[in-house]
Amino acid sequence: MDLSLSESKIIYENRVRVRACGIYFENDKMLLAGHALNGPEISFWYPPGGGIEFGETAADALKENSKKRRD
Repeated sequence: MDLSLSESKIIYENRVRVRACGIYFENDKMLLAGHALNGPEISFWYPPGGGIEFGETAADALKENSKKRRD
């Protein structure tokens, strides 16, 4: 199912969200996060990360998000 432009604007509140993500390996396995925005039948996998706050660098955002996931 493809989202129309108007549907995307509603879901994302007509904003662009910038995020930082990282690739993590442990014991030859890659850590991925799952997401099911439009229901479980349309899920996808992506590298973990999080949004970048205004004035924050991508590197700092990634460090902070990584710390939150470990705690």
